[in-house]
Amino acid sequence: MTVLEFIDKNFPLSILENKEDLENRFGLPYPYTVPSPGDIFDCMFYWDTHFTNVGLIPSGRMQQAIYNTDNIRYMIQRFGYMPNGTKAHFLEKSQPPVYYRMVADIFEVTQDIAWLESHYDTIAKEYDYWMTQRLAPNGLNYYGNKKLVDSEEGEGLYAYWRTRMPGLQQAGKEQTVNVGSTLGESGWDCCYRFELCGPDYNPVDLNALLYGLETAMAKFSSILKKGEDSLWRDRAANRKEKMDKWLFSKEKGFYMDWNYAENRHSPVVSAASLYPLYLGLHHNPDAIMAVLEKELLLPYGVTCTKKSDLNFGMQWEYPNIWAPLQYVAYMACQNAGRTDLAQTISSRYKSLLESNFAKTGKLWEKYDGNTGEVVSAEYSAPPMMGWTAGVYLAFLT
Repeated sequence: MTVLEFIDKNFPLSILENKEDLENRFGLPYPYTVPSPGDIFDCMFYWDTHFTNVGLIPSGRMQQAIYNTDNIRYMIQRFGYMPNGTKAHFLEKSQPPVYYRMVADIFEVTQDIAWLESHYDTIAKEYDYWMTQRLAPNGLNYYGNKKLVDSEEGEGLYAYWRTRMPGLQQAGKEQTVNVGSTLGESGWDCCYRFELCGPDYNPVDLNALLYGLETAMAKFSSILKKGEDSLWRDRAANRKEKMDKWLFSKEKGFYMDWNYAENRHSPVVSAASLYPLYLGLHHNPDAIMAVLEKELLLPYGVTCTKKSDLNFGMQWEYPNIWAPLQYVAYMACQNAGRTDLAQTISSRYKSLLESNFAKTGKLWEKYDGNTGEVVSAEYSAPPMMGWTAGVYLAFLT
């Protein structure tokens, strides 16, 4: 059996449906995809679903991609934002705002004006959430819910993160909860990108995604004749100006996470710096491609962070390989005109999955970029469908 045959046979098992709320799980109007059938990931997760969709669309599963996106619209309309996942205990945090990308990817193929219209106001609603609930003093955005410290949720975060993140064993409750909340919302749980400073950071990926949202909404407004084109263009221009001022490292020649409380960049070089190129900020692409080739590209794919003494064996660090970062890197290369490097990334990820599938008969959540082996950092590696299959299908098709 090939990987493609395995996906065709097993992907239906990762599609669930419940239209009514069930204990801890929220009801959704349409069938939805989960990352891993029959495992611990039994609800729809936010940013996972985008990278699942990138494979559903070109592989002939457009209707499921539309269902996934319409479900996220429903959640944003219900709660004012898309939570980390569709369970009650995820309500205190969101994840990287990729909903508008899902809408854009589908509309690019279908050109369904009425469907685009049905999502326009909801994208704006999610944008308002980030601009009112996650806005730093410098006008850029951050990950993390600072309101959790004195809550019941905060108690759970304190107990969980103080034993999981290096350096938090002796930290106070406020710092521990804020660090845990930031890492959870970023999707990069765990890593040392934000050190022990949590929401004091303006992350590159988050602000690049919001720049992408602003530019996409300018286009959507024009298509739908909303009359808000200039409003969204001005917002994007303002964000780019702030990103150039704060996040862009003149020393390194590319964007890096910015600690606005201490006026300095993160010491961690990460694949998050690929997001601006992925989303249309073509600022010094040669420097970013050089970092990608020399510091992030390993024999089996693009790793999360550059090898350094700030690696602590956590799952979103060197040398681990995750599906979404392969797709982001691939698209960044395409936008930089480096189709050769994009092809290298695509080929290495497909080969990685195929070689492990030949040995184990399954797809997996994460892999070691040096050895190609399945990784069980922080918890036992779960077999995966979700974004692992999604990115494989995107590269295959």
